[in-house]
Amino acid sequence: MTGYWLAWAVVTFCVGVEFSLTFWAADNLREYTGASAAAATAGVTAVVAGMCAGRIVGGRMALLLDTRPLLLGALVLSGAGFALFWLSTAPFPALA
Repeated sequence: MTGYWLAWAVVTFCVGVEFSLTFWAADNLREYTGASAAAATAGVTAVVAGMCAGRIVGGRMALLLDTRPLLLGALVLSGAGFALFWLSTAPFPALA
């Protein structure tokens, strides 16, 4: 039963991070990269598209790889993407 609650907590945490990024990304792009409000709002589409692509690719990878290294890799990739987003001073690298 512990495995169930651990998986439930991980999913809840990941969804919370996604919602937070979606709500906060446009303001961050506008404030830190100098993007216009319209461009920053449109740029959030890149964040959502990245989440969608991650689900598609991650779902396929989950069929081929062990779950622990896959989860660790996903967390490392997400952390690197967040760091790039947070430290960028131009819109394009922040959205990459």
